[in-house]
Amino acid sequence: MKRSVRRRNGWTMPALSAIIFLALALAVGCTSGRGAVKTDRPSAGGVSGTVYAPVEGVYIYVYKKGADPYGPAYVILPSPTREDGSFSVALPPGEYTVVARRRANLENSGPLSEGDLRSAPVIIRVGEDGRVPLTLLMN
Repeated sequence: MKRSVRRRNGWTMPALSAIIFLALALAVGCTSGRGAVKTDRPSAGGVSGTVYAPVEGVYIYVYKKGADPYGPAYVILPSPTREDGSFSVALPPGEYTVVARRRANLENSGPLSEGDLRSAPVIIRVGEDGRVPLTLLMN
């Protein structure tokens, strides 16, 4: 039996809905679908900081309490640190482990390889209001 799909201007409705959803998610800056957003100005809760040596092109990874900091991250900031090494991410209250990594291939995911730089994992606690200041040193 042939099934008909309603089309609008050559697009199927499910495809059009998916495109609209993706455009809206990118417009609001979603990073992982879990509510964390990279911001240039501080919000009520989260972490803001600076990465040193190197400062630019470093990705910040946030893991929930108890998660393996070498496994999949709760949040990966969608873009690397800015020229001054600064970063900021809004997070719901809770305990997290934060790690900075800069892969030699400049990608934001995949296993670490020789020549990649990283910081030591740092445990932070985000409260209801207020931001956690953080400095990460690469080695």
